[in-house]
Amino acid sequence: MTLVSAPTRAQLGPGMLAITRAHVCETADAAAALPNGGRENCVETPLHDIDAQGREIWVRMTIDSEALPNPAGQPRAVAVSAMAASSIYWNGRLLGSNGQPGANLATETPGLMDYTVHLPSELILDGENSLVVHMSSHHGILRARHPTHVIAIAPYGSVRTGILSYYLPAIMSAGALLLAGLYFLGLFAVERREIGPLLLSMMALFAVGQLAAESLRGLVAYPYTLHIPRLIMVGVFGGAFSITLIAFISNRFARHRQRLFLAIGALPILTLAPFAPGFDAKPLVAMLIGSLVSLLAVAAPAWRGDVSARVTAAALAGFATLVVVQNAEFLNRDFFFAVCILMGALFIDQILILRQERQARDAATRRSSQLELELLRRGIAPHFLMNTLNCLSEWIESDPKSGLKLIEALGDQMRSLATISDRDLIPLENETDLVRSYLTIMSYRSDVPFTLEVQTPTGLLQIPPGILHTLAENAFSHNHYAEGGNFILDIEATDTGHNLSFTTPPGGSSRKNESTGKGHAYIRGKLQQAYARTASFETGANPDGGWTSVISLPAGSA
Repeated sequence: MTLVSAPTRAQLGPGMLAITRAHVCETADAAAALPNGGRENCVETPLHDIDAQGREIWVRMTIDSEALPNPAGQPRAVAVSAMAASSIYWNGRLLGSNGQPGANLATETPGLMDYTVHLPSELILDGENSLVVHMSSHHGILRARHPTHVIAIAPYGSVRTGILSYYLPAIMSAGALLLAGLYFLGLFAVERREIGPLLLSMMALFAVGQLAAESLRGLVAYPYTLHIPRLIMVGVFGGAFSITLIAFISNRFARHRQRLFLAIGALPILTLAPFAPGFDAKPLVAMLIGSLVSLLAVAAPAWRGDVSARVTAAALAGFATLVVVQNAEFLNRDFFFAVCILMGALFIDQILILRQERQARDAATRRSSQLELELLRRGIAPHFLMNTLNCLSEWIESDPKSGLKLIEALGDQMRSLATISDRDLIPLENETDLVRSYLTIMSYRSDVPFTLEVQTPTGLLQIPPGILHTLAENAFSHNHYAEGGNFILDIEATDTGHNLSFTTPPGGSSRKNESTGKGHAYIRGKLQQAYARTASFETGANPDGGWTSVISLPAGSA
């Protein structure tokens, strides 16, 4: 497998004399380092085609003294940036060694990726001077297409300074991305209502990770053996950013087709991008796919006039255009500015969404408080108490033991209602116990049996209080059960959470959909308060005359 490492000419500091061509000699003769020796088997080669991988070579250059940089007050240096160990000779004199070149793996000691050695002024001759770089590269984990980046004469220290200053504007943007990523990560950790903040946080942190991998070369003098792993990390972070971008955009604007868009984007990112021709091309292809698929996901709401969708679509279109136009320069530096602009638009949109949801939750809480009072009122309504007490007096006269059980069931009912009415969530098992105590009371009042059958273990599920109790109350409010009946609760695990199906027995009265009634309003209000938009409630009649209500709870309710 061959990887491409982008040339770094754009990263060079000022005042450099960069070598563009040289003679490459394959000889083990140390005389190759001499000005006029060892010229056999030498081939003139462009700089970025100089390749010492798996072999030992001598790179010869002739430099006129008048072409050399003459920095005021600064010493000169020879700079070599290559995936190789190297020794540098000037006019036959050894200036320094970066590791130890060798004929094979055993004899080579790996050197640094970027190496600078002092060039004493007294060694520079008027007219032509000979520069020879002895190189070998036997320790690379993968082959690089362009393993030699720079051979130059420059002011001492300007190579690393040039690389660092090249990345400095992008590094300055990392602080904003990191803070935003940590903010949304903390927001998700506290609320866990929506996955959007988590995806935004991941995007920001992946972008920061890519920046760290890109700029590492200007910050750390690492051995050439780590250069390919660094480039791989750039590609990994670029691909992860692109997949997370698709996940966020589709979750925000096309939630019902999120899996489709993820499949359309992630599959080619994971299978095609790694085989793109050139290492720089791999993350570029991933980013182009990510931005185009995200643009496709936001297209429909943008076409319908959604302002947020249109702003996001414009940012994505600009991002994709920069990928194509800027190419390698986009990956090295401009990516981070484009990410800041794109994610700035997404951050503002997400903050507005969270604000709207918080306002909706506050409104739902106010409605829920009113409905809780209604729930308690319904539970201790005068007619309910009077009918129950009348029934109790009859049972005490005819069957004192049954009357005592009715008193216990009524006490359990009142205590449970008082305990749960001010809680956001209670275990589903507690809710089913509340329903059973209510059905016990109704069994004594009607003198026919009513039971609750839970067909699936409740596990650790939690629900807002009083929801199933309200459905049971509605059943008795709208039906007459002359022969009793069996209420059924079925729990089904789904890909997105759990569905709770509550079925009431067929009754003797026709029943209409009461979706605007107080009971159903209470249920919808409590679900909105607890789960925002991620829970739903549907209800309808069954062919046999019964009634089924389905409560869909999101993942995380267990």
